[in-house]
Amino acid sequence: MRDGDDVGLVHGHPTMSPANRSVSIGATLAAAGITLVFVGLGTPRPLAEWRWLDLAGEGGTALMAAWWMHIVLGSRPAGRVTLLLALGLAAVALGMGADALDEVLPLRDGPRIDKWLESGLVPLGMALLSAGLVAWRREQFMLSDHMQQRERLFREHRDFDRITQLAGIDYLREQLALEQRLRPQAPAALVMLEIDGLQALLHEHGRRDAVRALQAVTHQTLLNLRNDDLLCR
Repeated sequence: MRDGDDVGLVHGHPTMSPANRSVSIGATLAAAGITLVFVGLGTPRPLAEWRWLDLAGEGGTALMAAWWMHIVLGSRPAGRVTLLLALGLAAVALGMGADALDEVLPLRDGPRIDKWLESGLVPLGMALLSAGLVAWRREQFMLSDHMQQRERLFREHRDFDRITQLAGIDYLREQLALEQRLRPQAPAALVMLEIDGLQALLHEHGRRDAVRALQAVTHQTLLNLRNDDLLCR
């Protein structure tokens, strides 16, 4: 299964995809805009009136949500699940950040933008985050099913094809012989698949796109196998 653009690697660490980077930049600009609103319209509260426990709780929640958003964007490929999780965390961070700013720069005489931000962004963020977690849970079930399909190969600790991570023709012959010995009368089928146009894709767009197409077909096929089926290259 492919959720979106591939995540690159730099010195072994994932790098943020362009789409995820745009979400991060957008959240940063939104935070800067909200801060400017409070700085421009707010009235500084005397230090003696600061409620330090509220400030620590609200500000700390905002920082933690922003940090979690950065972790999500930096460790997942771009896609619907990633977007829901990131937007939910961003909305929570912005709403709690606005509430923390209200502790030191309350908007006494102006419109109650702070209350609107807190009352609107935080519930919206929780809703988006909940939807993202439900979608992420569904994604994990699909990935678990994918791994179960390949468990038969991983358990053997044998060499894989470097591109598709599938076993080769020698392993297929071994399994066919094993099935014939164990269940000589059981019905069986051998299906051969060929991807039309792969060579044309290789010549027109290069090896990288051809490899990605082959991997995509492999992954989709694995996801649709039964537990007793075997896919080899």
